[in-house]
Amino acid sequence: MQMVAAALSLDQVTSSQFAKMRHALGMDYKSKPWRNYYYCNANNAEWNDLVSKGFATKGEGHTEEKAYFSVTFEGAKLVYRKRMSKKYFDGL
Repeated sequence: MQMVAAALSLDQVTSSQFAKMRHALGMDYKSKPWRNYYYCNANNAEWNDLVSKGFATKGEGHTEEKAYFSVTFEGAKLVYRKRMSKKYFDGL
């Protein structure tokens, strides 16, 4: 049996989560994504929800209480709302 990934939709995120994803991509400073990280408490409910829905990934921080969150390729394409190559995304 083949598993089919559910399509991501911005209907699944709150306006606050959308703003955090934009910030992680640097889009509150520039019109095009130029980075991909958000450093905060590891137990941040909004970011952990984004991870569980497939919009973000979570990496280790400098301490146990902190974490780096990154927007996934599929999530970034939804936030940017324009075409984005995987090669460009991987360079963020």
